[in-house]
Amino acid sequence: MATSQIKRCELAIEAYQKNLFDTLVISGGAVKNQYTESKEMAKFIQQKSSMPIICETQARNTYENFKNSSRITQDVPILILTGSLHAKRSCAIAKEFYSNYSAYTYPDHKLRHIIREIASRYIYIKIELLKKAGKY
Repeated sequence: MATSQIKRCELAIEAYQKNLFDTLVISGGAVKNQYTESKEMAKFIQQKSSMPIICETQARNTYENFKNSSRITQDVPILILTGSLHAKRSCAIAKEFYSNYSAYTYPDHKLRHIIREIASRYIYIKIELLKKAGKY
């Protein structure tokens, strides 16, 4: 698992121990290799905690994470567990699928994550502009 996935798992365990949520929905398919991200993260968490977990296994990106997870959760309040760099874009996407959401984050200041998030935000903004212009 990637370091960011491990940090998200540890964050989920921390948040669950603080009673910030009842059931964890992990979203993510087999994007970069044959391993399904959500299932691998669930295995990691279940070695350390007995929290209820639902895995969404088809999503290939943040937008699909929310789109697919909202089919499972409907429009219930959600807590987004992610790195601090990713939280703003995650919340911007979440508002399309949820009326009540918040984020619980871990600090993330790695240069490669900063660069990846800048590129991802640029793509997100471009897609949103195309949607408003009716071209997406």
